[in-house]
Amino acid sequence: MLTVASLKRSLEFYQRALGFTVETADPPASPVFLSLFRGGTKLFLISANSRRSAVFAGRKGIRLYLEVDNAEDLYRNCQSVGVRIIKELTTNEREGYLEFVMRDPDGFEVGVYSLFKPVNETESGEKGRSNL
Repeated sequence: MLTVASLKRSLEFYQRALGFTVETADPPASPVFLSLFRGGTKLFLISANSRRSAVFAGRKGIRLYLEVDNAEDLYRNCQSVGVRIIKELTTNEREGYLEFVMRDPDGFEVGVYSLFKPVNETESGEKGRSNL
């Protein structure tokens, strides 16, 4: 759960950048809590103005990681909608992942990665990556 300054701003960010949709808004008329959904991933957002929220300033040092099917597609989408990228798209051939890191409207770091079969584990012995 992320405590955010503006649910509206954060919702727009996570919908635009990563394709999340709203699963639950509580209370429905004027939400202070949102449950977002994308594929098999859920993300909870709570307003900093809510009595139920954690200490807002305590977010320092938090980095959220999301595993997705195709990090490269999301990276390009994030670039196209003006998301602040703080670590460009990189490939780790040895460990078998593609990753980038962005910053959300509240300053949280969000790492996005997708897995592939590492070079040393490809069945054919060919160099390069093999998407799962």
